[in-house]
Amino acid sequence: MKNKKVFLDILKGMPKNLEQIEMARYIYLELGKVLSYDMNAFYLKDELLGDRYNKEIELDKEFDTTLVCKPINIIYIKLLKIMGIDAELIQLDNNFKYNHVGTSITFDNGIKIFTDLTLDLHRIQNGMRTMDFAYTSPQGNYDILSRRELNKIDDKLGYTFRGIYTDDFIDIVSKELTNKVKVERYLLDGKRIEDCNICEVISRKLDFILNHVMFKRLGYAEGRNTLIYILQKCLSDEESKHIKQFDLIKQNENNNEFANLIKVFDEENSIYYLQLPDEEMKKCTKCDIDDIFKIGWKNRYKRQIMENCDIEL
Repeated sequence: MKNKKVFLDILKGMPKNLEQIEMARYIYLELGKVLSYDMNAFYLKDELLGDRYNKEIELDKEFDTTLVCKPINIIYIKLLKIMGIDAELIQLDNNFKYNHVGTSITFDNGIKIFTDLTLDLHRIQNGMRTMDFAYTSPQGNYDILSRRELNKIDDKLGYTFRGIYTDDFIDIVSKELTNKVKVERYLLDGKRIEDCNICEVISRKLDFILNHVMFKRLGYAEGRNTLIYILQKCLSDEESKHIKQFDLIKQNENNNEFANLIKVFDEENSIYYLQLPDEEMKKCTKCDIDDIFKIGWKNRYKRQIMENCDIEL
């Protein structure tokens, strides 16, 4: 089920006496917490995608929060303008019929920044450092804010905890999960890594990440991107060779569903993790995968999931 949001409500919780850059940052973060990217942008026919790309949204009415880049940025711009901040939509390329867009913001003090909220959604929903608020400059036309400046604003807005982002916590976890002695003691119940198959080691790490690191109930795109980021940080180079991520899709007439499948494997063993819509990721069997393909799920990139598999991918 899609979430609904009256976007004008975001302004009601804004702290008083903020400077313009702080207002822009506050709105950016609060929108990022409730929006999710609509993966249907990659699958719908032009006329259906055009309807979503050019969707008109009234800020004072309930609306779906799963959107593509243009309405995401238009909502942001509308909220900024209500606060007296000059902003406009910026097209980033001309290679496709429906191009990716961002937002250009000009403050009264002459500072001009570029933002791309779509790309920061998964970071915001996990309390991570953003990478696309005043930190990029297409064609060199925009001012860049330092990490120190953004950290100060985020502390003031309560986005960070005493200057700490979730990235910092993930960095600490990654050091623990790449420490052989600690992995053996705490994840492998005292067994030596050499006495375990690599599937078991990776699976124990993945279980820990899902139970203690991953935020729950993220949108499909946001959850997928977050998990990939954490795995890249917490697995060794050798372990990374033994894990694959698959995007699954169930196609409907006007709206598709998406699922995330992780395969951990070595020469003799395979362990699967599946996250279906509105469910948490959990271990599954080959029979489970067989069953979901029988009811219409397909492998987006048509890569082989199971060895000697008769399922049509």
